[in-house]
Amino acid sequence: MGKLELEGVWWLPEKANNKIAGKLNFDNETGGELLLVGTLLGMNNFTSITWANSETPIILGMATNGERITLHRCYQTRQGSLSSESHDSPSTSTFKVMQILVGQHFNVPEEIAFDRIAISYDRLNDWIKISGFEYLYPKGTKTKRVVTVKYSRPNTPKVTVNGFTIRIQPALSWTQGTVQCNLEQRIFVEVQSPRPLSLEAFKTGHFSHLQNFISLGLGHPIYPIEIVGYLLTDREESKKRSTPLESVKIYEIAGRVITQGKTSFLKGQLFDFSSIRDHYQQCLTHWFDRAETLKTASDLYFLTVYGSDAYSEGRFLNLAQAVETYHRHVRGGSHLDGIQFEDVHKALLETLKKLGLSSEVCRSYTDKMKYLNELSLRRRLKEVLKSCGKSIKIAIPNSQEFIDRVVNTRNYLTHYDPERLCCMKI
Repeated sequence: MGKLELEGVWWLPEKANNKIAGKLNFDNETGGELLLVGTLLGMNNFTSITWANSETPIILGMATNGERITLHRCYQTRQGSLSSESHDSPSTSTFKVMQILVGQHFNVPEEIAFDRIAISYDRLNDWIKISGFEYLYPKGTKTKRVVTVKYSRPNTPKVTVNGFTIRIQPALSWTQGTVQCNLEQRIFVEVQSPRPLSLEAFKTGHFSHLQNFISLGLGHPIYPIEIVGYLLTDREESKKRSTPLESVKIYEIAGRVITQGKTSFLKGQLFDFSSIRDHYQQCLTHWFDRAETLKTASDLYFLTVYGSDAYSEGRFLNLAQAVETYHRHVRGGSHLDGIQFEDVHKALLETLKKLGLSSEVCRSYTDKMKYLNELSLRRRLKEVLKSCGKSIKIAIPNSQEFIDRVVNTRNYLTHYDPERLCCMKI
């Protein structure tokens, strides 16, 4: 998210006559902060040790540039005066703001709903690899003193998944000065709902699946750098005639500090948009259809992708568990069928009883026996790699060596068996 600084007047929806001057700041490291010359809650309604428990749901504002602003989920963090030396000094107050909506007033949280949401992610250009720029040099001009830069919005597909319309939307932004001009194409993923939804519903639903899908292709995490919501402000009027949607720019902490880099091929990239473009609808439909079935496995995988600061040992164990979970959900599999394993289980229990072992030892073996019919990690890895076909040779030339190293490393990290230390490699 970009930085934001706005000066204006601010008030509570139920106290529109009590408008207070102040300044709103936002950056992705610290989030939103509202600095007021005055107080919205009254001098007796604040204690520094309980501010986190007293949420002010909505604060409205009007910036000096005419922008309407809604501050959602606000917490007063400080109250004082401009000068500690004068009793007549104006009071001041500070609010921590969790979400900023620029372009519209919402009087209650329930009103904050959108027909469409568009999100631009960092590294999205690395996955889309579509450009609308064309550079023209006059024929015979060796010095290239005259350069024409032409931009045409690229044609991008529109697909429908579970009643929601998903578009890839390129947008052009530019800044210009006396000695420089900067043109940038930014790609947005846009989701249109058949009915108004909260931003949280959009994000935890379709956008969560889309973000994971693109992260899988890139082999890297991606984070929002711009969020725009679109809504109909007059639904009754829209039934009579076509009415344009109002846009609202949304600011909230994206989860980390965004650093924009140059577009390049990212190491570990599995697939990009061009490689699936002809089957884009089919790929997304399958991804969404299997999202719940594979949730446990995908959560483990993306926990590792987004937890890049975690220890490599922990990340490795998460990935090993993710492969096992994926195979179990997709392929299932066991050594024996249910009836055969039940006979084996009974025979083992009878043997334990005959040996006269203590109840604690018997219980320990009995607990372990529940998983005796489970396929081993080695078997699951072999079947997963085999299902990938010949293409897996590009990433893993020697599958047997790979499987040996994964299994031995997992076993060492799980049981810390010194005999497997020589085979361990992360």
